[in-house]
Amino acid sequence: DVFEGIAATDALNIKKNVDLNPVDAIKNLCMRLAFSSKVYVYGQGYASAAAQYLCCYLSMLLPNVCNVNMTGIDPMTAISDIDSGDMLLVISFPVHSENTKKMAAYARYREACVATISEGAHSETAEYADISLISEYGDYGINGTLAPLISLCGSIICLLAKNDEKAQKKLRLSEEAVGF
Repeated sequence: DVFEGIAATDALNIKKNVDLNPVDAIKNLCMRLAFSSKVYVYGQGYASAAAQYLCCYLSMLLPNVCNVNMTGIDPMTAISDIDSGDMLLVISFPVHSENTKKMAAYARYREACVATISEGAHSETAEYADISLISEYGDYGINGTLAPLISLCGSIICLLAKNDEKAQKKLRLSEEAVGF
């Protein structure tokens, strides 16, 4: 059955993510997120869904988050004011577009922190990164789904909120409001 195969692949890929990313790397990303003046998140192609998911929660927890995919303008224009103290988080898998690599290079040039979630440390986008996380991604959704990537994004949110009572309260209140 096709769906059983996809579910099995997703379960294996989620486990691989745990093995591929040391907890310290995710904690480091969370620390940098918490102290960034502004966080820009960009998801290339089908990874834009993960960027949207991550931005939804980051916007509840952090004061200044920009979902580059949702600005309605060219991504380079959307990050044109990035500066030191800011962070660009790029979620990208092969084939990495020239625009995605250009964004990471520009953020690096402007002395912003660059974080990537990609297929590995040797990714074309990870070479610009201060922080690089790895996610399994299936074969462009054909042999698996975005579940491993979404799971990694969920881990980031949980660690970010773990020791922050204010963040936990915001998450509880948003859940309460949705259930109202």
